Amino acid sequence: MEGNPPKPFELTNGNPPKEIRERVRLELNSGHAVRLWDATYRSRIAKCPVFLVTKPNYLQLNNPPQLRDTDMLEIFGKIPATLNPPEITGEQFNLLKQFAVG
Repeated sequence: MEGNPPKPFELTNGNPPKEIRERVRLELNSGHAVRLWDATYRSRIAKCPVFLVTKPNYLQLNNPPQLRDTDMLEIFGKIPATLNPPEITGEQFNLLKQFAVG
């Protein structure tokens, strides 16, 4: 997007999508890889122009609590799908939040 250029390759995770890796020898042309990588994002933006930004209710990256099967059964009554999570109730959300903060 205008005013939001891609970062240099050195500031990425160094692992562009397979299609880009197949087209570009990264060690020789990382700039070309970044341009192709950015183009894939731009095409995705054209298809889905809305991007929602939210603030976390709880964030603990260094030592996060482990949500075990028994915890999920207690909160949801079953083990919910995680690849495409279902809508949860306000009560379930509050139970998850209580679990997270201890």
